[in-house]
Amino acid sequence: MVPREGIYPHEKQLKYYLQSIEESAKINEQNKLLLQKYHYFLINTDMALSTRIVQLQLFKTIAEHLSEKRIPDLTKQDPEELVYWIRTIKFSPQTVHKYLVSIKKLFKWLKGNGETYPPEVSWIKSNVKNSQIKLPENLLN
Repeated sequence: MVPREGIYPHEKQLKYYLQSIEESAKINEQNKLLLQKYHYFLINTDMALSTRIVQLQLFKTIAEHLSEKRIPDLTKQDPEELVYWIRTIKFSPQTVHKYLVSIKKLFKWLKGNGETYPPEVSWIKSNVKNSQIKLPENLLN
């Protein structure tokens, strides 16, 4: 009997995002390798498959935006510009929150030994206020 994946095709999505990162002409080779290593870290920390997929989606967008900049070489000014870019795109407050939290987690892994947030990102604050959340009855307004 062939095992079923369930109602959500997470394995296919994961393969798609890993492949799309690998094939992206907008992401430099060092960042591709770094994202692969970060994905291994997420697996080793027992992060849920669906959450890993979201992380890959977010970091693919970020890495493409950074273009030739290598993530390990970013200075404090680079995350400031990145946060500005994220906050000025027409993202929902929840999506902005996901991006900012993800950036902090990546830097915590990369430069903070997984324990502390390094100075490049320790200043980033992200919260979603109740007034920013749309209730189902207000979605069409």
